[in-house]
Amino acid sequence: MDPATLDDDTPLPPARHTAGSTAWVLVFLDGLLLWCGSLYWLLRGRFFDENVYRALAGGAVPELASSTENVATAAVRLGGVLGLCASLLVMAVALTAYRSGQRWAWYATWALPLYCSLDISTLASYHALTPTAAVWDVGVLLLALIALIAGYGWFFTRKETTAGAPA
Repeated sequence: MDPATLDDDTPLPPARHTAGSTAWVLVFLDGLLLWCGSLYWLLRGRFFDENVYRALAGGAVPELASSTENVATAAVRLGGVLGLCASLLVMAVALTAYRSGQRWAWYATWALPLYCSLDISTLASYHALTPTAAVWDVGVLLLALIALIAGYGWFFTRKETTAGAPA
C-alpha cells in the first residue's frame, strides 16, 4: 500500500520491527545502568563494593586521616559527575541517532564495551577486581555487545536512497 494513495480513514499497515531497529533500547538501558551507578557515586561518595578499598589498601582498610578521606570522597563524587554526563550522552544517542539508524551512532556505541574492558583491566591490574565489580562491568559490556550485534545488520545492510538518508 502506498501511503500517498490512502485517504484519512484507511489504517496504515503495522510497521515491521526487527532486532536491529529495536536495539536502541539496549543501548538506552546501558545508559540507564551507568546513570544509576554514577548517581550512587555522586550522592554517597563511595563505591558500591567496599572490598575495592580493601584490595587497594592491601588487606585491611586503614584508618584514614580526615583530609585523605575527603580527597577520596571528592574523587569518587567527581567520577559520579563524569559518569552522569557520559550516561546522559549515551541515552541521548540511543534515543536519537541510534534509533534512527545513523551509522556514526553504531560506532560511538563501541565506547561502552571499551569502557567496561578498561575498567575491568584497571581493577584487575590493582588486584581490586571484586565479584560485584566484575558482574556489573560484564553485565554492561554484554548488554552493549548484544545491542551492537543486533543492530549491525540494520545499520549496514539497508539500502541508501539518498546520501546519508536511510531507506
